[in-house]
Amino acid sequence: MVGFVFQVLGALKGYGKVEYVIGGKGEKSRLSSIAIYKYFASKGGSWRLIFFAPESLASNIAEDVDDAKRLLEDKEVFVEKVYFNLKDVVSECSNYEVKPMQSIGEYRSSKNFVLKFDNSIDNVKGDLFLTFIDLINDEKDVKIIFDVSTGLNIYVAAFLDSLRSCIVYKKLSDILQGGKGISVELAFSEPVMRGTNRVNVTFHEYDVKAFFELPIGKKEMSSVLDFLKVYGREKEHLVRKLVPRGSSLQMKRCLSSLRKSFNALKYNVPLTFLYDDVLGFDENIGERVSECRSILRKLVENIEKQKEIKLESTTGGIEIIHVKRIPINSKPLINLFFSISLLEGIARFWKRNFQGKDPNEGISLEDLERIFSNVYDSLHLGLNKRFLSRDLTAIRNIANGLKDEEETVLRDLKHQNEQLSKSRQIVWGDEKRNFFAHSGLLDNYTLIKKKGGRIFLKYKLEHFGEKLKGWLKNPED
Repeated sequence: MVGFVFQVLGALKGYGKVEYVIGGKGEKSRLSSIAIYKYFASKGGSWRLIFFAPESLASNIAEDVDDAKRLLEDKEVFVEKVYFNLKDVVSECSNYEVKPMQSIGEYRSSKNFVLKFDNSIDNVKGDLFLTFIDLINDEKDVKIIFDVSTGLNIYVAAFLDSLRSCIVYKKLSDILQGGKGISVELAFSEPVMRGTNRVNVTFHEYDVKAFFELPIGKKEMSSVLDFLKVYGREKEHLVRKLVPRGSSLQMKRCLSSLRKSFNALKYNVPLTFLYDDVLGFDENIGERVSECRSILRKLVENIEKQKEIKLESTTGGIEIIHVKRIPINSKPLINLFFSISLLEGIARFWKRNFQGKDPNEGISLEDLERIFSNVYDSLHLGLNKRFLSRDLTAIRNIANGLKDEEETVLRDLKHQNEQLSKSRQIVWGDEKRNFFAHSGLLDNYTLIKKKGGRIFLKYKLEHFGEKLKGWLKNPED
């Protein structure tokens, strides 16, 4: 198990020692997060204590305006200086880390300068979200404790929202496998007033549901930078400047695979997973998903590098360091990461159950029902499971008369079976509606064969492939 204790810094001094009581045990420290870290680290696992330092702290730790500008230009230098200034506060714990976080608003320094951050809460949330997913990476068993006792309200609020997104991101990756994602708790300590010597720390679960829904909308992505809040020529210029050739095409290719494979599950057409080219899957799908994640991550880094830091003077002699960032919309950005995470989970499902299978051999009714009954249970798609069982049972009932190694079109088999002659009616009318209404097993495009006493299904794809791709891409049109 990998554990993290997070805390947003509000100040770098002025904290007195207090005994923080956790689980009946007291630990004296200047910050509650230190006591929390020691408590959980003593119980086993690999734990990390991480302080998040808003850039505005440069107004407190800089020697002068030039030093402040240097700190804002170089994150590593900023982190080193915050780390150094924290030493007295965290003297009881040498094992801690510092991560920078973006700031909003104006902050006056006692050194006669002002920091002005022309920024938005969306930028802060997007930056925090990426920091979180970088930290947890591919870890399977993760616990996060967020100590909310310090930090400005706007940063704590952004932190909480970004944590929610991180929880969903991890759940989507394992949603087909029924994974629980990461565990997050909020730590609350009683108010520390003057003369307070002992306070209790309590923990509350912080969770959010992840639903099996498509994170991206119906509208096709025009550019991988659709999440920027800039428009017209300015956006066109940034796309040319920041987006590597082929990146948008690679992203669109992955999103197309996601859309078709998601719809195949959501709308209960499981036999399509037998056809790699229909879904756009192959043995390299995992690498393409990772590449899309890297493309997005690099783009955000490049956008951050475009921030402007200017030194301005006022008539009153106070110098202003103006930090201006390109505004982003965090929702579509995070939804792209959600999409990548969901595709990663679907690709794992495909690899485990279908990669390497010969579509010409088909798949047995038993395997089809077993595989998708399990995944529908994980996705809470009970109606899909019921309808699939209904349609496969109907096929079993008319397949008894097949001879071993005999293959025929499902419609022809139905015509031969007087008992189910009414089922012929479903092929008339709206073909697309009938496709989705009957688990994707249209009788004029589905081949049925008996082998060794078992019944196998496959599509007559040469007459159906392009139509199938279109239906999966836009099932409701």
